[in-house]
Amino acid sequence: MERLLTGLVDFSIKKVISVRPARLEVVYNRETCCPQCGSLRKRIKASFWRKINSTPQQGHPVTLLVYC
Repeated sequence: MERLLTGLVDFSIKKVISVRPARLEVVYNRETCCPQCGSLRKRIKASFWRKINSTPQQGHPVTLLVYC
């Protein structure tokens, strides 16, 4: 069901902010690694919200908010 709403694999819905237009707060469920060295060790330098315009559902836009 969540893949149908987000249009993305490995994301799950954390919170529904609004229905029309759909605004969903989502979380990435897979382990991330460094793109350069492939290490799983990481440290957080800064956090921010990323806004993603996802595939429209039934003709209505869907916006995903991802905490990065």
